[in-house]
Amino acid sequence: MSAVMEQMVTGREKERYQKEGYIIIPHAIFPGEVIAAALQGAKRVLKGEYNTGYAPLCNWWPTDKKHVQKIDQAHLSDTGLLDLASQSALGEWAAELTGAKTVQVWASQLFVKPPGGEKLGNVGWHIDRDYWDFWEGDVFTVCVALTETTRENGCLQLIKNTNQWGQSDQNRCFRDGTRQDVDQQLLEMGAAEFVAKPSAYAELPAGGISFHSKNTLHSSGENNDTAPRISLSLHLRTEECRLKPDINHYGTCAYLSDLKLSPIIYHHNHLSKP
Repeated sequence: MSAVMEQMVTGREKERYQKEGYIIIPHAIFPGEVIAAALQGAKRVLKGEYNTGYAPLCNWWPTDKKHVQKIDQAHLSDTGLLDLASQSALGEWAAELTGAKTVQVWASQLFVKPPGGEKLGNVGWHIDRDYWDFWEGDVFTVCVALTETTRENGCLQLIKNTNQWGQSDQNRCFRDGTRQDVDQQLLEMGAAEFVAKPSAYAELPAGGISFHSKNTLHSSGENNDTAPRISLSLHLRTEECRLKPDINHYGTCAYLSDLKLSPIIYHHNHLSKP
């Protein structure tokens, strides 16, 4: 672990991540050229240009100017995004926060939130675990801002300690194929105290990151700015995590054994078989 990393990740931050389910690092941790290349890569993928030869797994609402656009496995499709996903700084942060001996990228989602303040740009309150029933063990997410993210343009918002709530399969982003009203969703969940005032907003410069657990309730709101908000979510696993047999992962883990496309970004000892 680098001396810089040891200075940045404190015992208090580790404890907070474990207790509250997230941590926000509000400064850039990558060289500017890495983020600039990733942003250009994101724009190429949005135009359907894949310079690696691999198409993304899925592109949601590619021509809808009101919906948030979500591209699954976007890092497979562009060298700029793949280079960002392969950065060892991400692995060092993840290992320090979780105590992992090995950290591997197994999926990504590119988010483009259109300007204009439409509710269809929301990502509803949800817990990632409800989508990842094919994994056993610790999987988690790092969100990387490719452009500045603010409350005004619909940054990630989180509710602390929800990682300690019980199992629920109700907190999903979609309902009947449409985006949810995030405030109404909280009312339906019996969490009225968090309407318009979540525990934290992940306001980040380009190159800033936030981590959250698979059990942490999170969402993002409307983009009331004049420019799109662009970010890349990378989903990570540790050496303790295994795919469950006979449960469909819908192609998400198709390249798990390809360490170029699913890079190991931190390695202390050895990686268990997926």
